[in-house]
Amino acid sequence: MRRRSGPSGFTLATTLMVAAIALLASFSLVGSSVVQLAVDYRLNNRQIAHNLAETSIADAVRRILDDGDYGASGEALSDTLPDTPPTRSGS
Repeated sequence: MRRRSGPSGFTLATTLMVAAIALLASFSLVGSSVVQLAVDYRLNNRQIAHNLAETSIADAVRRILDDGDYGASGEALSDTLPDTPPTRSGS
């Protein structure tokens, strides 16, 4: 009696190869998603900082135009920025 190991062995190897490729594709997709989230987070923070800087400059220009003595020597200026978003602790 001869054993028939050829076709069933090939089927097992093919199944394992397809499963390995599917697992690799899944890990690649998850990895690229994590990277995309990090990039989006940085871009969002950059946009918030840019908008806050523009708002602060516009506020300072408005105050200077309204009051020529604003920011004169010896005057105490506020160190808080308008519309400052909350910051995360530990950053």
